[in-house]
Amino acid sequence: MNLNFELPASLLYLFCILYCLIGKRHVYLQRMKLRDRIISQHFIYLLLLFSSLVSALTSYCVLVLQPGAGPSMRFLLYLLNTLYFVFHTLVPPLYTLYIMAVNGSTFNRPPVFYVRYFILLTLSEIAIFLNPLTKYIFFLDSAQQYQRGLLLFLLYFSAVFYILCGTYFFIRNKRVLRDSSVQIIIYLTVFSLAGLFVQLIFPFLVIETFCEALAFTGFLLSLEDTDRKLDPVTGIYHRIAFDEENRKLLLSGSHYSIIHIHPINLSLLLRLTSLSNTTAILSSITSWLTTLIPRENVFCYRAFDFLIIVHDSGEHEALTLAEQITERFRHSWELCGLWTNLDAVVSVIQVPDDASSEQELYRLFDIASSQHFRETVLLTSDDIEQFKRELLIERLLAKAIHTRSIEVWYQPIWSAETNTIVSAEGLARLIDPEYGFIPPDEFIPIAEKNGMIMDLGTLVFDKVCAFIENHPLEPLGLSYIEINLSMQQFLQENLLNRLREIMDRHHVSASMINLEITESMADSAAPFITDIMKQMVESGFTFSLDDFGTAYSNIHRLVTGNYTNIKLDKSILWRAADSEDNRRILEYLTRLIRSCGLNTIQEGVETKEQLDMITSYGCNLVQGYYFSKPLKENDFTSYVRHFNLQQQARPDHTMP
Repeated sequence: MNLNFELPASLLYLFCILYCLIGKRHVYLQRMKLRDRIISQHFIYLLLLFSSLVSALTSYCVLVLQPGAGPSMRFLLYLLNTLYFVFHTLVPPLYTLYIMAVNGSTFNRPPVFYVRYFILLTLSEIAIFLNPLTKYIFFLDSAQQYQRGLLLFLLYFSAVFYILCGTYFFIRNKRVLRDSSVQIIIYLTVFSLAGLFVQLIFPFLVIETFCEALAFTGFLLSLEDTDRKLDPVTGIYHRIAFDEENRKLLLSGSHYSIIHIHPINLSLLLRLTSLSNTTAILSSITSWLTTLIPRENVFCYRAFDFLIIVHDSGEHEALTLAEQITERFRHSWELCGLWTNLDAVVSVIQVPDDASSEQELYRLFDIASSQHFRETVLLTSDDIEQFKRELLIERLLAKAIHTRSIEVWYQPIWSAETNTIVSAEGLARLIDPEYGFIPPDEFIPIAEKNGMIMDLGTLVFDKVCAFIENHPLEPLGLSYIEINLSMQQFLQENLLNRLREIMDRHHVSASMINLEITESMADSAAPFITDIMKQMVESGFTFSLDDFGTAYSNIHRLVTGNYTNIKLDKSILWRAADSEDNRRILEYLTRLIRSCGLNTIQEGVETKEQLDMITSYGCNLVQGYYFSKPLKENDFTSYVRHFNLQQQARPDHTMP
């Protein structure tokens, strides 16, 4: 007597189908997107359930009707067996296709791939439909009992082939899945196959379909549980769901677009209103977005940012959608019963053209969000190129800091009083073997923005101290080397102790180092920074105030600050050539600084006329291309030795 589990299996399949169609209808009835070369995971799952249900029901009917069946039942039994083989043969290829869809293996597949994939299935189905004529798959004997045909092995071969294909694609792309998803697929697949082997060993125990039904129910409760991917506030997919989907697309080599929407003033709006309005505000945005594109393609990224995936589209389609979104944000929104402006930065990113990795993509999101716009703006490929340039420089800078390949070049500072080079400014230089010279005005702001400026500043300080150790200053005629210090470095814990440790290691005294801070930094200096500067001055350091005249130049700062040198920005000198008023301003600042007992360092001197003008105003220190551009260590020491020896040999100490 057979122990038949086909009816319970049918009930399980029916439950799963009803749950999909009633509870999750919008997910399971989306069309197969062959135009986008993407077959919906959920649609395949629904086809798999339907095929398994028909297979289980027909098998159950055969098992019930066949015992004692007469000739009048022959046609019905033949029809039921044929339907069973038609749909049961569909299960392995559909199951493999489902696993491929789960891990992204179906993404970016051309139609010819599916033609080849279904060749064996097509041959099997043709053999089944021709079976009434050939009886190669099965036949009914005179007692109406089922008998195996000569080509039944073809169906087993087809099943084994597709199972092996599924195993291959699962192993190949399993890295895109979370560990829990990998374990679920393995456990449920093994459980399903176990039912097959049990039934082969014990034919009276018809349990194969029931084990498959339990496995597919497990998939419904795990991989098909879309609710776990929903953001509780917005009702759309959350960041983890985006990570999974994006990883599948990336690893499959797909070409797609991502629209990043960063509301500018939403956080301010939420602070001005009750927190209970958060859901209403975000729901208004998501509801409108899902009128443009299916909900499955819209994601909540961070607290208030949104992402939209546009599959396998050219830039035109994504730009058209982005323009619609931008235009909407340029109009008022009805939020919490009030009409208010809600501006946003909308970015269109082409993958993999603009970003070829997850890290690069997320950094583009961060950069787009950090831009200081005051109104709605659309960022396109040209803007993304600039972002990519920033990302490239950030990567090159991080690599150079890690490998200590940052170079320090030295620009001489000339003294009008001795007509010799008396000091120099140490300047960081980023030179990459592949990308060449990266200008400081590109990598310094990036280092300040992402926090690498602290490591960069420490590395430069260490290299300057090593230079002083290897090239003693006094024989060169130098008093000190100037090093720039950023605001963020002041935020380091125990800054003074860190610098002392480096100097002690290189046997350098604080008097050999002059630290530069910018006027804008000094203007915003907190009291604790002033205290640190005083401690450093007491330890022997001297300070220069850099870029004086570019910010709000506070004369009081000159008198009360801890500065030895005041650097006049080169823009002041260059403007002096334009008008008499600008020349008077330059003269006034120079004489004022000198009257306070401070040194004036004029930056950007390039001509003899500029040099004569500023020295006539009383400027005593000069830095600029007239004397030298920044030089590498050996070139700098050679230049200084030659220049100072040459000037000392001149009895009148005049410039050559």
